[in-house]
Amino acid sequence: MFKNPYFMKAVGLVTLCTFTILSFNACTRPSDVAEQEKQKKVDEIASNPPAYCANLANPCSDPICEPYANCTISATYAGVTVKYELSSGMLKFNSVSDLNTVLNQLEVDNEAYNANYLSQYPNYTVDQLDSADSVNNFDEFKKLRDFESLFLGYNSKRKMLETTENAWLNNNFAGTDPDDLDLTFDDEENTICNVDNKFKVGTDTYEIKAEGLYINGILMGGEVSRVAARHPGCHGGKDTADYYPVYYRKYRLKVAVHSIWFRSSAKSKAVSFKQSGSKWKRSRSEMYVAVRGFVYDGQCSSSTGFNEAKPAAANSYEKRKSLKVVYRSNWGVGGAAVFRARNNEVQAELGLRSGSYTLWLP
Repeated sequence: MFKNPYFMKAVGLVTLCTFTILSFNACTRPSDVAEQEKQKKVDEIASNPPAYCANLANPCSDPICEPYANCTISATYAGVTVKYELSSGMLKFNSVSDLNTVLNQLEVDNEAYNANYLSQYPNYTVDQLDSADSVNNFDEFKKLRDFESLFLGYNSKRKMLETTENAWLNNNFAGTDPDDLDLTFDDEENTICNVDNKFKVGTDTYEIKAEGLYINGILMGGEVSRVAARHPGCHGGKDTADYYPVYYRKYRLKVAVHSIWFRSSAKSKAVSFKQSGSKWKRSRSEMYVAVRGFVYDGQCSSSTGFNEAKPAAANSYEKRKSLKVVYRSNWGVGGAAVFRARNNEVQAELGLRSGSYTLWLP
């Protein structure tokens, strides 16, 4: 048989390469081998976690246990995906747009739920409604609580403030005042913040503090503090006042000019309390709230006026335990103005059948 030496050489090379690939995978780079070994170890940890991991309340906080634990809970709300990071205890949004979408929907859902419930009892007095609330186990925060419950183990600032308020009421307004801890006077914003006033947008950590919004530890609009020093009395802030039209009823009126950089607002909020036996509790009352005045941009150089009320119709009231009205707009550069106010230029008003009360932001 004729044997072509070049053909035999080629066959030998193919055979050698095939044998080498099958036995050692000579084409694999050392870095690829190292990565495969690393992944193998991760898979081994995931399938065989250290025994102590099972005893940890939060295994996601332990770097050794985290690879095998399910450390993120995802849910869809208002058409966007929201994640809860068990390791950080924070909700995470993909973008500022998604965050605003969720906040807006929480406001809509919360208001619709309360309004729909009231529509079932159009002729009830506030005392009759309080009785019906008790029988029906009515929860004015149900829609906010439903959102929080999407994320097992999540602790919101709203929930913490609710617990603090209940203790405060049970102690006849003694102890920690919840409004001393509330930086927003906004149930929806407090719902997306954890107990440390934090949440995430993408990979950035947002934290609300008394002086403003921090992103990754940096105060956004920090120049406002320097501007305010040159223009005394131009600032954000909040204040509260209590009124006792009769000895067994108390109303707390709140006013705030508040910015979290991408979501600025001027707001007024009223909460109604009633003494029941020796204790106080939230109770329905016929009331309206209004907020009016002027807000300035972050440089305190230009302003816009506003006048908002809820309900909007004159001489009308809502039978609520709490009522909030907010002024927001796209006024300002890029629709993201940092609202500031000058002393005594933003007013909150609480209206009752027996009269009205006003509170100026100092």
